[in-house]
Amino acid sequence: MERDWPDNVVQIARMVDASRGGYFRAAYNLAREFRKRGVRVVNRTLYGPPANTADDLGVFRPMPLWAAITSRVRAKHLNLLLEIPLFSLAATWTALRSRDVVLVHNDSFAGDVYRSPSCHREAVDSKKRKGERRWWFFPLHPFWLFREWFVFGRGKRPFLVAVSRACEEEHRRHYGLDPARIEWIPNGVDRDLFRPARDRTALREELGIPRDAFVVLFVGNDFNNKGVSVLIDGVAEAKNSEKLWVAVVGDDARAPYERHAAQRGVADRVNFFGRRNDAEKFYAASDVFVLLSHYEAFGNVAMESLAAGTPVISTKVGGMLDYIEHEGNGLFVERNGDSVARAIDRLVEDEALCGAMRARARPSTEAYDWGAIAERYLDLLGRVAGEKRA
Repeated sequence: MERDWPDNVVQIARMVDASRGGYFRAAYNLAREFRKRGVRVVNRTLYGPPANTADDLGVFRPMPLWAAITSRVRAKHLNLLLEIPLFSLAATWTALRSRDVVLVHNDSFAGDVYRSPSCHREAVDSKKRKGERRWWFFPLHPFWLFREWFVFGRGKRPFLVAVSRACEEEHRRHYGLDPARIEWIPNGVDRDLFRPARDRTALREELGIPRDAFVVLFVGNDFNNKGVSVLIDGVAEAKNSEKLWVAVVGDDARAPYERHAAQRGVADRVNFFGRRNDAEKFYAASDVFVLLSHYEAFGNVAMESLAAGTPVISTKVGGMLDYIEHEGNGLFVERNGDSVARAIDRLVEDEALCGAMRARARPSTEAYDWGAIAERYLDLLGRVAGEKRA
């Protein structure tokens, strides 16, 4: 059956780069899969195409003036304070002028289909509920809240792509969105990149991981929200603590967490690797992946772990409720050290359960292959393009 896909798609994202994670990786995979299906893609980005890729991602039309301005600022947070608002304004002008259907990855005030990687108002509310105050001091939060309200809280609203059922419910609750203008399309996963290791022993040796340890993995940024301190507590409180070896992969200030590990007596078991471009190797080399977020719209890292054949221990939030089956491909826990410790001990001690969960992990990601996800986007974009022409 012939499908009514658009001939052209304009994709707006600050970066289209698989190495960066988050929605930058989603934009990369969608561009690649759209091109495989013969759709012309114009990527309106802050920077040019990513280096070291042979994939056809379409045409890139970067914004060199804004990139030149923001790239001169070396301080990370100050750079973002310039980069995000400037790009959002320039991207809005692009979206308003485009005759082709426009897919926006968060950073614009306008667009035809708006892929929202999270509901920022809900994320801030979750911080308030747990008594966190640090977010007050980061001025991008008011900007993000205003932009989200401008897009969804007034006037003619774009189609929303919600990446999880929880994200869909949050947007409906906060902004009263019409369910007919919301499409649930989960994030995909690159099952060719994230896959089980052929030789896990050799892979552990390459990464410097002890051969016989029970390896607990965390991958991500924002250590506070994603529960690195709670993971450290769980490792310290586990009965099998001495058998554990923890890898923390991600870009955040590590010093407070190194001190916490030392205070809990597990500094020798908790290893910080910083930002890596080979996270897929860590997934494949590990026994379990742990994500203990307060708020998580989808949880790409948990999906990547499952694709690599590694089960997940997670809190009951966001997209993980859509694709993690308790005692199937993962375990749900409360966000405290005791609950995490009991889950880890269970997997260490019950080899049959751990093996069964490993066997179910990768098959549970089959429906999330980026090719199938991209086709769902093209079906939606085709409908919206028809409305736009009418």
